[in-house]
Amino acid sequence: MQIKQLLPCCVLSALVVGCGTTTNFNRVESQLFNEEHINEFVQNGSARVGNPLLRVKDYWVKKYTQPIFEAKNGFKVQFKYPFLDDDNDFMFGAVVTGQRFPVVGTKDVDGIMYNLIKPIPGKNTALAILVEDSGNIRTDIIINVVKSIDISKSFSVEFTPEKPIFEKYQVEQVNTTKGFINYELLYTGISGNTIRLLYREYTADSLAKPAFFQNLQYDLSKDKTIVFKEHEFLIKEANNNEIQFEMRD
Repeated sequence: MQIKQLLPCCVLSALVVGCGTTTNFNRVESQLFNEEHINEFVQNGSARVGNPLLRVKDYWVKKYTQPIFEAKNGFKVQFKYPFLDDDNDFMFGAVVTGQRFPVVGTKDVDGIMYNLIKPIPGKNTALAILVEDSGNIRTDIIINVVKSIDISKSFSVEFTPEKPIFEKYQVEQVNTTKGFINYELLYTGISGNTIRLLYREYTADSLAKPAFFQNLQYDLSKDKTIVFKEHEFLIKEANNNEIQFEMRD
C-alpha cells in the first residue's frame, strides 16, 4: 500500500485515534434467537440395507444470533481520502465469500439500530461501517470505534460490487439440561437365519458423526421377535435387500 502524498496528521491518526465528531455506540453480546425441540420417532415397518429400522431424537437446541456478520459474496472495499486523486488506495482490502466480521458495537441513526463492523479483514484499523440486521449497509457514515468518532468528513468508503451482501451469523447449541436422546438402528443384512443390525449413538457435541456404534446380531430361527432397548420388533421377512417388521412397543 502506497500513500501518494503526505496526509494531514489528523487523517493519519484517524486510523488509530480519529478526528471528527464525537459519537456514541453500544457494545454487543450474543443473543438467544429461539429454542427448538427436536423430537423424532421414525419407523416405517421396513428398511432397505443401510437404512434405519428406527431413529429416535429427543432434545432441545438453542439458536443464537452471534454478534458476527458473514459475507455472502466476494467484494473489494476501499477507504478513500478526498484530498488524494480518484484512484488512491489509502486503505484497501478484499473479502471472500464466507468471511466473518465481528460486530464491534451498535449505533442508533435516525431511529434505526445499526451494527458496526470493520470491513477490511486482517488490517489493524479502527474504521467501521454501519450494517442493519437485514444486511443492508450505509456508506455515508464511518466510525472510529477506538475513540467513538464519526470521521465521515475525512474518509469515504467504496465497495466493488457496490452492494456487498452480509448476513447475521447464527449458531446452534444443544441444551443438555433438558436431556438428550439421539440414536438409530440400521439394517445391514442377513446371513442364514441371523440378521445384522448396527446401533449408532450421537452425542450433543457430535450431531452429525456417531460417537458410539455397536454391531448386533439376532438369530431368527430361535425367535422372530427381537428386543432392543425398550423396543420390540416382530420380524416378518428379511433378506439381503430389505427387512420388514412390526413394532410392538
